[in-house]
Amino acid sequence: MRIGSVGAILILAISATACGGGSGGDDGDPTAMVGDKGLDVCGLVSDRTVSELQAASEDEQAAPTEDLMFDAETYVECRIIREVEVGFAVRAIPEGPTAEQLTEGPYGEPPEPLTGVGDKAVIGTNTYKGVRIAATAHGQEVIVDSEFDDSYDPEISRERLIALAKEIVSNLTDERPAAIRLPKACPQTSDSKVEDTVGETIVARGRATKRGVSCHYVGGARHLVLAAAAGDRGFNFMGLADSDPDDRTEVDGDPAVFDRSQIVVFGDDGCLLSADASELRSPITYEKPKPSSRAEAIDLVKYVKKEIGCPS
Repeated sequence: MRIGSVGAILILAISATACGGGSGGDDGDPTAMVGDKGLDVCGLVSDRTVSELQAASEDEQAAPTEDLMFDAETYVECRIIREVEVGFAVRAIPEGPTAEQLTEGPYGEPPEPLTGVGDKAVIGTNTYKGVRIAATAHGQEVIVDSEFDDSYDPEISRERLIALAKEIVSNLTDERPAAIRLPKACPQTSDSKVEDTVGETIVARGRATKRGVSCHYVGGARHLVLAAAAGDRGFNFMGLADSDPDDRTEVDGDPAVFDRSQIVVFGDDGCLLSADASELRSPITYEKPKPSSRAEAIDLVKYVKKEIGCPS
């Protein structure tokens, strides 16, 4: 069992309750955000568009939230449908993969020109059999993405995703997303543990609810995801039982699973704690990253337990 599926439960639990969306006005509210807001990426589409797209999924969907785009972490993403990752992203900083790289097909096929979307646009098929569009408008770069990994996923038509791209670019201005924006519940980028793991944080996003906290930091060559959520003892038992025995370990007496770079701790109280420090697939700088290790993962998840804790 790849524990990414367990990690997904962390994110779903955290997303189950609406986030505090303030700008840090309530000093006692751990969900309040810290940092310049910049462009509200999710505000580029209407509530009606979100409702129509989410209706394609049989699973209950939470309100869209900002995160960093997988394998293109210099883009701030708004995820609309989670299990098939329908969403869109706007570049926050100039570094990172180019639009051409992001829209190549699974075997390096070049994207096709797409007219009528922003100043310039291309469209291609990604490795998950989904449509991916890259467009520029007002000096900004936008990616619209979808993933349909198998026949059971709700498929959204190419035309509907092109219409989504048109709506996004029509609402763009020259305001960019803030590079760093985290809830107060997350360790800040100046924290020594964060700096030791990724170096200087270039982009970061996080969210916090009554159910949990997720914090994502990106440095020049590595990124770090820390998370804690109130889980379910029954699910925790199944997740642990389905894991490879060679991946199992213990952290402070609690059972845990380590796979590649991610560790998940299954607390006796149902709490899930996770840490994942790994190399960026598209590094921003040419520094050589240190390899991931089980010892580092255990140290980081102990840090999650101490600094973030489990939601009550």
